[in-house]
Amino acid sequence: MAIAAIAMTSCKKEEVVSTELGEATIRGNVYADLDYTNDIDAAGLYSEGLVHENVAGLTVTVEVNTYYWDQTPDNSYDYAVKTYTATTDAEGNYELTIPATDESYQVAIEFGNLYTTRSEFAVDGVSVLEENVRVGGNTVYKNIYAGATVNTSDAASVLYVDGSADEYGSATVRVVINANWDQGPNSIAGYDDLTGSSVIGKMVEMSYVNGYAPYGNGYDNLWSVALTASGIVEFTIPTYPATSTNQIGVKYRIADFAGTYLYNDGGVEATQDAIWYNLGFSNTYGIYDGDIVTVNLYASFQNI
Repeated sequence: MAIAAIAMTSCKKEEVVSTELGEATIRGNVYADLDYTNDIDAAGLYSEGLVHENVAGLTVTVEVNTYYWDQTPDNSYDYAVKTYTATTDAEGNYELTIPATDESYQVAIEFGNLYTTRSEFAVDGVSVLEENVRVGGNTVYKNIYAGATVNTSDAASVLYVDGSADEYGSATVRVVINANWDQGPNSIAGYDDLTGSSVIGKMVEMSYVNGYAPYGNGYDNLWSVALTASGIVEFTIPTYPATSTNQIGVKYRIADFAGTYLYNDGGVEATQDAIWYNLGFSNTYGIYDGDIVTVNLYASFQNI
């Protein structure tokens, strides 16, 4: 995975490029007790929690402060934070490859939230019920370094969700990135598509607005999706049904990163180094089950 990190003083530090960094691998498994009906031991006795199920489809996020990538770090500089994501497969497994140096540093492995069901016996001990639950929410800390392979197996938390009044659903949020990155002599005025732009491959981040998550949970959950040349990223999120009197709110932004843009240098196209950013989060409220919402974000930049 080709990754570039930013490392600057008040003037400018040389960028740390991927060839100067090694890689660490984090391999994990996430499990939870999502079926109470199979918790039977060899003697035929019931023991709740005895058998765990693999959790599939759970987002796993690792955030890295790029300070740890710099061999001569500048403590006065506010280094960028890079986000890496994976999704657990049918066996509950995931794998992440993270740039690293020979010196060990700590990363936080965070689980997203997944809405699913848990099987349990009714009071008669025979009938099986399916109850709505939210899975995830834990954080695990691990040390990594170049060449390391970290293996971890972790239990996700399981929280019962009362679906008597509202049943959760899902909505689609499409974020369109607009960037005036081509200001060369042959450019067309206004915002451009992203073909050829250094914005490609950078991350768009989204989370719930505090207090506007389904059932009051998960507002600190963060999703990240890498930009493609289309400039469009798509998130599928848990939400309330359209009949609900409750609502959710989401916020999204472009993660800050170093890049370039084209400009007109006396009639000749030239490249300028820049920091790209989006000023703060933009918020959208009132998204319900089945909705497809499209929002536009405008990337800005300033010269390095």
